[in-house]
Amino acid sequence: MKKLLLILLFLTSLFSKDVSYETNELKIEGLVEKKLVLNMDKLQEINDLRTGSKTITLTKNDTTYEGVLLKEIIDQAKINIKSRKDLNKVYIMAIASDNYKVLFSWNELFNSKIGDNVLIFLKKNGKSLDKNEGKLALISVEDINENPRHIKWLEKIIVNKID
Repeated sequence: MKKLLLILLFLTSLFSKDVSYETNELKIEGLVEKKLVLNMDKLQEINDLRTGSKTITLTKNDTTYEGVLLKEIIDQAKINIKSRKDLNKVYIMAIASDNYKVLFSWNELFNSKIGDNVLIFLKKNGKSLDKNEGKLALISVEDINENPRHIKWLEKIIVNKID
C-alpha cells in the first residue's frame, strides 16, 4: 500500500503543471483615453524619456528599485473624465497575474508625496527581477508597511471611478 501511494505521489508531481505567473507586458485599461499595452522595452523607453536616460531609483530598507513611476504611465494613458471634480472619485487598481490587487486614489498618486514613490520596477538591487517576482513588479516605497502594496507579477492597471 505504501509503495502504491509513493508511486501515485511521484506520478502526480511528474505530470502536474508548473503554474507560472510571470508577465512580459503591462496593460492599462478602464477610464483612459488610450488603452496601453507596454512590454519591457516600451517601459524602459518611457523611463529613459522621462528621466533623460537616467534611471529612477527608489530605496527602502537598503533595497533599490529601478523603473517607471506609476503616475507617469497613468499620464500616458490620459484619464478620461468629464469634470475635474471627478478626479476625487478616481482610483487606480494594480493587478497581478495571480489576481492580487492593490488600490491607489488619484489624489494619493498626483497630490501627495506617495505618487513620487510608487514605482513599476524592472530591476531590484541593479539586477533584473527573478521568476519569484516576475519581470514586472510594483512597490509603494512611502508606505510604512511595504508588503500590502508590493505586487509581484504585475499584469494590469485599471483606472476607474467611484459612482
